[in-house]
Amino acid sequence: MVGCRAEDRIVCLSINVANSQPSGNAVPRGASSENNLNVYLNGNLFRSVKSGFVVAPVDKYLKAGCNAIEIGGTAIAPVEIRLAAYESDHRTINRVILDEKVTPIAYLVKWNQLFQLKKTVRLPIFEEKNQLPNHMRAEQEIGAIVTNMYQTCVSSNWDEFCRITLEGYKKHSPAEYLDVTSGVRSMIRTFRPKAFPERLRFVFGKNLVYVYSCVVAGNKVLFESDEPDSCAVGAVEFAYIDGRWIVW
Repeated sequence: MVGCRAEDRIVCLSINVANSQPSGNAVPRGASSENNLNVYLNGNLFRSVKSGFVVAPVDKYLKAGCNAIEIGGTAIAPVEIRLAAYESDHRTINRVILDEKVTPIAYLVKWNQLFQLKKTVRLPIFEEKNQLPNHMRAEQEIGAIVTNMYQTCVSSNWDEFCRITLEGYKKHSPAEYLDVTSGVRSMIRTFRPKAFPERLRFVFGKNLVYVYSCVVAGNKVLFESDEPDSCAVGAVEFAYIDGRWIVW
């Protein structure tokens, strides 16, 4: 377990997955010849990674004290993983928490690590009263919220769209809420969705539910765009807070 010495203000996770295998390596019979990795933080799906370099803040998945990261799936080359705490400027590294290179065995990756964080913010998703209800009820209630989200896209009601999709930011990143709202409204204002998804897919984690409808160009999305080469609404996570679901 990796120790903790100072307040961890802003924690970012970076993952580098090569999209080509080392020269001279042949894919074993029956093994996958592509990257397909799932990254979990404290038992909740953070991201599915195909290739390239991914970096993102992950504070909304973390708690004070002991935390866990887990990566599983297939990879054609070693996977580089780095977890670092930054100062409030988002650029100055306070400390490196993890810095690992995981080598696949027969193109399979199964790796996990515990690490300690010192944080003063306590997130409600880790409170006992906010444990997830049964799956059938959750899918029905979340499905109703997704339908409402879709209707706001169709009607271009972006104020309501931001209110629904960014409610969790008020709880886990209140200082960034206004900037994020402005950015989302700017990106989404020309979005026109395709027909409502035929099927929603739910990935139940320990504290969050990850929801998407399909995979486009290797990325899980909730709503596809009706226009070629336009942005899509990506997968979203739902948290059960004080007896109701919100987008986390």
